[in-house]
Amino acid sequence: MRCWRALVSGTIVCAAMLFLPGAGCIITIEPDPGGGDGGGGDPVPRTITIRVVNATSTGLDPEIYLSADSVSSAALFNAGNKFTSFGFLNLGALERFSSDQFDVLCSDARLLGTRGGAFGEDPFNDPEGNGTQIVLAQDVSVFCGGTVVFSFGRSGGGFTTAFEVNP
Repeated sequence: MRCWRALVSGTIVCAAMLFLPGAGCIITIEPDPGGGDGGGGDPVPRTITIRVVNATSTGLDPEIYLSADSVSSAALFNAGNKFTSFGFLNLGALERFSSDQFDVLCSDARLLGTRGGAFGEDPFNDPEGNGTQIVLAQDVSVFCGGTVVFSFGRSGGGFTTAFEVNP
């Protein structure tokens, strides 16, 4: 918008100067000092939203892991990569039939995944079972600005883990 106003006002000034003998015209369009793109577009996304859903009647450690580097699955599921800043008491656990959502920087999530989740009344120390391991790679299966939903459920006598990615 600012560029458009500068162009219109510059054009009016130039048109007026055409009637003055020997006058020239120079139009200078200054960049937007706010750093905007000038087109009114959205800013570049810098986060990925992760939603974790516990659809079971038991506690859940969803075992969410993030890596800033492209590493092997074994390296991703290193204890130092476990993300726990969500859920019950910010311990990375969900109570039965609950969910939570959080954003992570794209630069911290080149790879993200779950070991499958540990289910049970004490999922940290005495899990009743585990779901399926899932690993997602940024720019391949999930994109910056998108949302990943990890859903943890029960099927028959076992536990399930599923995911959905929304751009």
